[in-house]
Amino acid sequence: MKSASAILAVLAGLVNIAAAQAVSAKAEGYGARVTRGGSATAVTPKEIKELTTYLTDDEPRVILLDKENDYTTSEGTESGIVCASWGTGNACQKIILNTCDSQSPAKETWNKAARQPIDVGNNKTILGVGSKGAIKGKGLRMRGSNVIIQNIEVSDLNHKYVWGGDAIGFDGADLVWVDHVTTARPGRQHYVFGFNPSKRITLSNNFINGESTYSTGCNGYHYRTFEMVGKDDQITMKNNGIYKTSGRSPALSGGTLLHAV
Repeated sequence: MKSASAILAVLAGLVNIAAAQAVSAKAEGYGARVTRGGSATAVTPKEIKELTTYLTDDEPRVILLDKENDYTTSEGTESGIVCASWGTGNACQKIILNTCDSQSPAKETWNKAARQPIDVGNNKTILGVGSKGAIKGKGLRMRGSNVIIQNIEVSDLNHKYVWGGDAIGFDGADLVWVDHVTTARPGRQHYVFGFNPSKRITLSNNFINGESTYSTGCNGYHYRTFEMVGKDDQITMKNNGIYKTSGRSPALSGGTLLHAV
């Protein structure tokens, strides 16, 4: 016969699973009308290939992340020229470029996966389970509509190199809510909005962790934080924590309509 404590543990686990399938709270601001993955049965990917399929297919989905999904070496490596544009110290970022002039050019190798983000499909909800949900070594980019990303971490995108990878991207997206998401150690931007306008976007309760092993200031503070260049983007930012950054917090251009609270 099972002990009372064992039964309680099982029940607690079921409660946690049920809670993980439900989006917490509701988006405010421009993204308030986002409706997530609808009534789709929640799925939990077992490995990164399955996760990529769930994120990119045409089906409305609620996707639960219950572990770290590590893409770091999944697509191999590539080599090229990098420039020491901000110094040659051990804490200085380098930039991936074809030519460097006199800026100490060198040939180095980085991971391919981080340089190409996953294009998230329409009608997706991505939810972290407890504190376990994470995507490492690859970013997410929204080009469609009706997407929620909540309670996950996106991190470690060729952190040593500018142009190594962005954590969260938007390019012509509509109705997206990013909430309680931690971004850490990207190569370039924590959040980047492309030239195609993105409408009805809410970024809330996120933690932008700029603490860096490598940085353009060679001082442990990440420079590229938010780049918003879309023509007439509509973005609400509420209650986001920005830690140890040195610039672009945010950088606005292109007629962006930004509500920041």
